[in-house]
Amino acid sequence: MARAILKFDEREMTIGEDATSFGRATENTFSFPDNSNISRHHAEIAFKDGEFVLTDLGSSNGTTINGQRIDGETVLNDGDFITLGNSVIVEFIVEDETPDNAEYDSDTVQSESIPEAKSADQSSKSKFPLILGVTGAVCGLAVVFAVAAAYVFISDSGSSGCDAVARITNPINGQVISQETDINVEVTNSACVGKVRVVLNGNSIAEMNVEPYTAQIDPKNFPQLADGGLYALQVVLEDAQGNVLPQTREIALQFETREVATPTPTVAATVTPTPIIASGKQPTLIDIQKMSAGVVSKFTSGSFKYNLSNPEFLTEVRKRTAEYSSAEGYFGRASAYKDVINESFVRDKSLDASLPYILAMSRSKFNLEKQGANESLWQISNDFATANAYNVVCTNPNLSDPAQDCAAKATALYLVDLVVERFDGDIIFAVAAFGKNSQEAIDWKAGLPADRSDFWKAITDPAQREQVARFFAAAIVAENPVKFGLKKERPISELYPTIGR
Repeated sequence: MARAILKFDEREMTIGEDATSFGRATENTFSFPDNSNISRHHAEIAFKDGEFVLTDLGSSNGTTINGQRIDGETVLNDGDFITLGNSVIVEFIVEDETPDNAEYDSDTVQSESIPEAKSADQSSKSKFPLILGVTGAVCGLAVVFAVAAAYVFISDSGSSGCDAVARITNPINGQVISQETDINVEVTNSACVGKVRVVLNGNSIAEMNVEPYTAQIDPKNFPQLADGGLYALQVVLEDAQGNVLPQTREIALQFETREVATPTPTVAATVTPTPIIASGKQPTLIDIQKMSAGVVSKFTSGSFKYNLSNPEFLTEVRKRTAEYSSAEGYFGRASAYKDVINESFVRDKSLDASLPYILAMSRSKFNLEKQGANESLWQISNDFATANAYNVVCTNPNLSDPAQDCAAKATALYLVDLVVERFDGDIIFAVAAFGKNSQEAIDWKAGLPADRSDFWKAITDPAQREQVARFFAAAIVAENPVKFGLKKERPISELYPTIGR
């Protein structure tokens, strides 16, 4: 009998050949009653003609496989990532790819072989699913992408007769490797296994012949791989006679080998320390996606549906969370401006309560230091405010005033122009356009596609993408401080006004 594993919301469930349905309605196999992004009957997985097939059931917000929206029935492959309604990511893992009554096909087995080893200086990389395969150059960021689950399935060798299955238990899915890390491998039916080899980028880096099968990987030993690219980690089994048992799965790794110098503290030091997440493991892309959905759920203006599963977007957001996790004390600094922010943005201009706080966190971390010509919590220039008459509402047009009264009023007026007048309540595109005057925003909007739900594809300018990525990174850290080691901080949403507009 064919079986598969579904991983989502920190759960792991096994499904069989019976149909498996997803939706908001309680009669579904997996129901999400409180998720408005999921349709009542959203999607279904069925076993047909020896394959698992995913069907979108006419959902409102769609279903994607590895970032590509599907229409009708689509065959699922081991390691696929399914996204339901831009809000729930489900990892699909084939547990038993061969039905119990299937005939043994020796020709197929013999055709499988270990990929030819590639040296570290070769430019070609293994191909991985799109959902985790888009990275870009990540300077000093180490990310472990388990492109599928951390399972390595070993095929039955026609000449050996050894039937063994290896499971990588560490590193785990999405873990960041920035220091020496254990590689733990569990092997079932291990009595016939003579050797367990760990292969990185086609080169053997460790061999084990007794249980427990444990090795170490230190990124300092692979400086040539610290280029932001993906490199394959594999486990290869050999039986007692040295016959290789082919394997079909890989885990993709990125490496951080740069040593970060810790600044020597002094009494008068004002230098911001190198951003490092204080404790625990780095969030996975799935964590980032879920927290991004939480950010969007707090938007109350409009009814926009966003694609939050773009892997490049999630990677960029995760990369920038380290900067904001070093902004210790942000909640206390923000609290000092709570009244002026709530009054100027929410009560006077009816703007979304989350917008001024997240924007201030992303642009200044609630510090009033000037950045070039830009000043205030929201980092706009006095010349820009004057040229566009945003500070006409101020008695004292000083954006750096410690009380931030003028800065709040002027920025609120500017955001009304962007969010309400130019982008019809669409906060993400207003954030991307921040810094443009009204006419520039109009001109830019005219060139955008009609369907802007996949905002990362629609926004192509690197500076604008950075503003959006920083906005989400700041929001994620500010709303989930404990996850980033900021145990003394509180969620920024506690400062939002409690009285309705």
